[in-house]
Amino acid sequence: MQININPFESNPGWDFVKTIYNYYGLKDYVEFLYYDQFKKEKIREIEAYDFDNRQGDKIFWREIMSGDIIRGDKIRLKNFQISPWFPRKAGLYWTYEAAIARDQANRHHVEKRISKGCVYDVYGKTLMTELGGIGTVNFRKDRDFVLITATASGNTEEGIPIICRQNIWKDIEAEFQKGNRIEVDVQGTLVNINRDNDSFFLRSSSLPKVAVHVNSLLNIQLKASRLDINTTPWTIFETKDRWSPYGFTYVTHNIFQEEITDSKKWIIEYIETHNGKTILTDFDENINHLSAVFPLNDVTNGTILTKEILRYTQKILRDFEKGR
Repeated sequence: MQININPFESNPGWDFVKTIYNYYGLKDYVEFLYYDQFKKEKIREIEAYDFDNRQGDKIFWREIMSGDIIRGDKIRLKNFQISPWFPRKAGLYWTYEAAIARDQANRHHVEKRISKGCVYDVYGKTLMTELGGIGTVNFRKDRDFVLITATASGNTEEGIPIICRQNIWKDIEAEFQKGNRIEVDVQGTLVNINRDNDSFFLRSSSLPKVAVHVNSLLNIQLKASRLDINTTPWTIFETKDRWSPYGFTYVTHNIFQEEITDSKKWIIEYIETHNGKTILTDFDENINHLSAVFPLNDVTNGTILTKEILRYTQKILRDFEKGR
């Protein structure tokens, strides 16, 4: 007896095939196989560190800035760490202007040296954060596509934005929940980041807002690693100082060794000891840790409109004018 299956009709076998096809993202996987076989020169392969010890994050962003990598290009990253956090202003760290700002902070605005590095005054924190590219955020992970970061050094703000499907994130999350440090080989396509994940406080006008889109479970390979992952929760706060009415601060946070509550406590204590009062922004889309006026979740979901933020920035400008 001959059985004819019409793929356009629903039946258990075909539905199962479609489920497997979609779950593993086979279209994207097969596309990369094709490129490997016939167009290998069109895949931009970047090692975390090459033979000259050049950092892969730096190579990626320099090629983005020069236009050597553009939207639609195929990217393969090898031996990169994965951070569940995301750069506040992705790529800014690698600009010339950011390097100058960090150098100025280190030369003129160090308050004290500590075991993990140093503590800057409010001017130094502002140079490091707003101009120097330091600062990260934790976006919600319950969307269909999740924002995370690939980093060679383990420092999230230096890294390469990744957009991955929810099922890919679940595999990564399972390793983090076991306390495992991981690195990956990953391949995807360069895309523009959806404006839903944009906001006035996260935007860098000088750089394209792009990410490597990973759409197949078969296009990512998880491996064991021993490298820690550092993030930098940050905030903008209003001060009682007429001459410096607003400032930034942040703290380096190791996701494997430190509790976020300890980093939150450090930020609040810094604000209190530097004439701080109102906290304007928060760093986590899941929880408004700092009871901020503009919590990250409200900024990204549209509860707080851009015009409200712009109205507040006009107030900031007026306050600065008063202090002149």
